[in-house]
Amino acid sequence: MKMTNQEIYANETALVIVDAQNMWFHPDGKMPLPEAMDQIPTIANLASYFRGRGSPVIYTQVVWDGFEDVPRPLVRARPLFEKGWVALKRGSFTGQIHSDLEPQVGDLVVEKKYFDAFEKDAHLILTGG
Repeated sequence: MKMTNQEIYANETALVIVDAQNMWFHPDGKMPLPEAMDQIPTIANLASYFRGRGSPVIYTQVVWDGFEDVPRPLVRARPLFEKGWVALKRGSFTGQIHSDLEPQVGDLVVEKKYFDAFEKDAHLILTGG
């Protein structure tokens, strides 16, 4: 991938890949988004470019260990969740980062319970590195 009209300084720049999980990025996901799936090659190329420059690649990933982790407003808003549906359960197909975008050695993964990593009650866990 060739970057044009801009320089990227490896020591000042990171790529953050947000929630690129099978839930949305795979045709067999529970809520597949064609526009997300269309971006897989672009995201993969960007990640490769950033790694090649020595810049960090950081992933966020929604991970629920059980129904108690599903945010209550989501349970109230979506009938599927009221029935105990845990689509982003740790280790589940839908909860995994898409295989074409898998973190590589040296990448960081930030696990979170909320969709919004900046939610005041968000519980973040940093893995990888």
